[in-house]
Amino acid sequence: MIVHISANQFSGTVAAPSSKSYAHRMLICASLSDGPSDIFCSTISADIQATINCLEALGAEITICRDRIAVSPLDKDSARNRECMLDCGESGTTFRFLLPIICALGCKAKFLLHGRLAERPILPLMEELSAHGAKFILQDKSTLLAEGPLSNTDFKIDGGISSQFISGLLMTLPLCGGGNIHVMGEIQSSPYVAITVDCLLKAGLDVAVDNNDFSVRGEYKAKRWNVEGDWSNAAFWLCAGAFAENSVSVSGLNRGSLQGDRRIVELLAQFGAKIDSSGDLITIYPQDLHSIDIDAKNIPDLIPALCVCASAAKGETIIYNAERLRYKESDRLMAAAEVIRLLGGKIEEFSDGLTIRGDPGFHNADVDAWNDHRIAMMASIAAIRSKNGVTLHGAECVKKSYPRFFKDYQILGGNIERMD
Repeated sequence: MIVHISANQFSGTVAAPSSKSYAHRMLICASLSDGPSDIFCSTISADIQATINCLEALGAEITICRDRIAVSPLDKDSARNRECMLDCGESGTTFRFLLPIICALGCKAKFLLHGRLAERPILPLMEELSAHGAKFILQDKSTLLAEGPLSNTDFKIDGGISSQFISGLLMTLPLCGGGNIHVMGEIQSSPYVAITVDCLLKAGLDVAVDNNDFSVRGEYKAKRWNVEGDWSNAAFWLCAGAFAENSVSVSGLNRGSLQGDRRIVELLAQFGAKIDSSGDLITIYPQDLHSIDIDAKNIPDLIPALCVCASAAKGETIIYNAERLRYKESDRLMAAAEVIRLLGGKIEEFSDGLTIRGDPGFHNADVDAWNDHRIAMMASIAAIRSKNGVTLHGAECVKKSYPRFFKDYQILGGNIERMD
């Protein structure tokens, strides 16, 4: 889908979509529990739908009714004899979480991987599972056959590649009667592991954490879940408020959230934006922004939005520790740099980061979303700084995490014109 995006006036209030990070984990916990659960979630993105489809293929019964998802758990005993096909779409979370769970259940599964998902790191997790009895056959570039059972529940995994490896193993341990994980090295994107631990505790499990050592005991219990607002997606609107002509507000945000991307408020304050917080409402007022240095280690998903802020800030902003962005739905460092450059901004790309020099404004350009929802949203808020807007190719990819993104963009005063 090709759209022309412009925003002569941009201001107002929108509600944050539901947290994709929490929704994935809650759906899995509910599907492995001892009874029916309800999950209250306002946003069903393509990635969340992929997890739902896979859990249904494993035998869970999942019904979506407006903002409520009713989950009847899968039968773990019958799952041991099940052969199933799990279409993960382009969701790395779905694939990395369910791969060890499949092995623990002892069933046979064919994983279907789309887009760049087959190219994203998975080998360290497969090697650890293989050492515990799992079997894998790479049928072709986009199809992986996997089966269990697992013979041991003491795992070791490198923490420097993907936090999703750790989270997937944590959610697997209750299916093995409990067990332990030792993480080697520093944990990257550690807030996402904290979210997993939070969900396991809420599901009635006993979780012990001692630095890089994790222990999980107990069984999943059914409960009523509420998915909080998504800071990662709300960040695009909050960043827009920092350089638009008028303020932008986002409701439904938990200021005490475990989501690492709630740091967006702190970072915008460092840029010089004016911020007002009241209950679950965050309002950002435009100000003269100045450059800062940004460590991306625990906030990789914020970087595309922050690139646009940096382009509006006086001076030179440096983003570092961002190498893992090269292994997302796109090479996000390359894609973000191209968007800024095509719009006339000043940006330099290096191995693990970016240097961005503030610029008075952008000109019109045709840019590609690189099949990456965060690059599409980045280009959309960049259009606020362009006198003649932005023409975006591949805009439909916002559905991966934020299907109502363009509707909310229009609520805030933006214009969306479909070109194809």
